Amino acid sequence: EGAAVGAFGTCVGQIQPRADVCGDGLDSDCDAVDDSAEGCLVQDYIHSKVTAAVYAKLPVAERVRMSLPDPHEMVDTMLKRVGGAMGNYKIAEADARKFVAAVEAVGIPAFAKARFPKVD
Repeated sequence: EGAAVGAFGTCVGQIQPRADVCGDGLDSDCDAVDDSAEGCLVQDYIHSKVTAAVYAKLPVAERVRMSLPDPHEMVDTMLKRVGGAMGNYKIAEADARKFVAAVEAVGIPAFAKARFPKVD
């Protein structure tokens, strides 16, 4: 928006693609996939991975006493949810795997840096 008619150049007020935010109703990363699904899947996946990592630090007897789920089962369940949601949108399994790999490579480190800025 804001470029001169017939001319190419930087648009005034242009918004570059960025990670989708769960439930904001916008396709912020411009990939034509419903962000409420994509953004929420990223959020759920990261939450599951972080929670599983915390639970994994607890002794098994303590997790059982507290009725906490097994960390590996928790992540496996989340991966099944991701696969099911991607299937609903007719996204190929290879693309779903790329999505999970991107969350692992970029999303989790970005979350950790934003949430815990003083920890390297």
